[in-house]
Amino acid sequence: MNVSEFVTVIDSLARGVRSGRYLFFVQEEKEDKLLNLLRASLKNGKLPNHRLQTLNINELAEPLPNREAVLRLTEKLKEQLQQIRNMGIPQILVLTKPMLLVRYQIGLSPLYEHYLADGTTAVVVLPSVSSVELSDALPNSAKVDTEILRSPFPEVGRAESPLIQL
Repeated sequence: MNVSEFVTVIDSLARGVRSGRYLFFVQEEKEDKLLNLLRASLKNGKLPNHRLQTLNINELAEPLPNREAVLRLTEKLKEQLQQIRNMGIPQILVLTKPMLLVRYQIGLSPLYEHYLADGTTAVVVLPSVSSVELSDALPNSAKVDTEILRSPFPEVGRAESPLIQL
């Protein structure tokens, strides 16, 4: 999906022309461009600003042993998603820093179970760090398979992929 198609969908959701639930993945370095696009769509649809919410997954994390961290992060994520959903529909949620969901193998199921319903849209902001940059930032003793990190997310460039590069 390209940016103009994405904007068309978001605009029609904000105007109440289109129903359903939508999940998009956006790959970009800074969220400002995305948030400005979404705010403009809400403004054009005459919707209040609180219909756009952001949720940083890193801010939900606590320094706990792995098993407890997974349970607590999942619990806090569910609580936040339910609170955000209560703000009214149609609504757009921007989920940032999602890599802890991958690390703890939580995935996006809490998003489907506790947020996504008719009139809701979620946009997951994926990091745009290249494999080379990631490898260069790590000590020589650390080995990272960047394809494993990317595997839970849609493949870039596929026509049917909900990934948008801004």
